[in-house]
Formats: sequence, structure tokens, C-alpha cells
Amino acid sequence: MISNCNIDNVVDFSFFFFCKARYRPVVISYDSGNKLLKVIDVGNDNYIKKLDMLIVPFIKVGEFSFEDDYNAIKNSIKFNFTEDILKVIDKKYPRIYIEDLDLMINFNEDFKSVRFFEFFKEAKELTYKDVNFFSQSYREVGKVIRENDPNIIINESGLESEKLGITISRIFKDKGYSDEIESVLIASQEYISEEGIDLDDLYKSITGEDFPT
Repeated sequence: MISNCNIDNVVDFSFFFFCKARYRPVVISYDSGNKLLKVIDVGNDNYIKKLDMLIVPFIKVGEFSFEDDYNAIKNSIKFNFTEDILKVIDKKYPRIYIEDLDLMINFNEDFKSVRFFEFFKEAKELTYKDVNFFSQSYREVGKVIRENDPNIIINESGLESEKLGITISRIFKDKGYSDEIESVLIASQEYISEEGIDLDDLYKSITGEDFPT
């Protein structure tokens, strides 16, 4: 796997190198004497499961902080990722999607901080109060959230805790919503404080037409 790496696809992180190998991404670690210490297959599911994606409300998720700017997070990612811009009416929000974590990171327009992190159903690791959200049912995760915020908002499609900045959506199936988690959104204080979007304006921004009455 190391032989697939060359100067064009290795990035220096002060004796910590990320190599996009031909088949899987690996991390190559060196000591100060340039001696090879270890090679980690970060595309391996066991490695992903060992990542400490711990939610600290309004502060960070795992190693990603809400105060990190776009480039700081981009340069720290050890997996393949894609970048795009989310357009909402007159706003343009930069985003980074990390496929191996099934994580979308949504930034503020100025690229200087994170609006929210959103994990989707293929995520393997996301914990709060020692509970891995994606290895438990929606019902069990809901109990943990309710214990820490008795004022959570619950509806058929999921729940929201403004106190914790956590919104959980359920998977919809043929007969209604299931007990499985579709996504978990972890919000910044600023995102929670944002004014609600006018649905008529949102519809027009997507379709170019007025909302049908």
C-alpha cells in the first residue's frame, strides 16, 4: 500500500502524513528522525469505529470544533471528502461531506466557523453520555436526550433539544416512521438562534415559482 504513495498525494502534517492510496486511504506516521513508525488503514471499518466522535454540546464533535474555520477542518480530515456550496434563498453555505463518516459539515457563509454537523444513517460512531446513537434505537436514544433535557420537542418524525443543540430524525418506511435513526444534527448556538426560513421564500428559491395556494 505504501508503494502507491508518491510526492503528489502525500501531505505533510509535521511527521504525520496522509496518503490517498490506490485502494484505501492510509495514515503514515514518522518520528523526528524520519523513521517510519506505523501505517494505519483509516478506511478500515474497525478504525472508524475507534474514532471518538463524542458530542460536547456547542463546543465540538470528536476532533471538530464549532469554532474551527473551513480550512482548519479541511486540512485535518484523514478521509476522502467532497466540497460544495448549499444555496438557501440569498445565502451560500460552504459544506464538506466525509463519506466514511457519513458526515456533512455545514459552515457559516464567511467560512470562519461551523453552523452544524449532520451525521446520516451510515455513520458508525457518534456518542453522547456513553451512548452510541447509531448502535441504539431511536427510542433508547430519545430516553438519554430526555434525561438531559426534559423540554425536548417531539413530533412524529423525530425530536429536537435546543438545550443540547441536537435534532434527531427517524427513518420513514411504508407504514410510517420506524424506530431507526435517519440523521442526527448537532447545532451551534448561532444556528439555533437563526431566524426561521419563510417556507414560501424557500420554495421559490428552489423552484423559481411562487408557492401554490
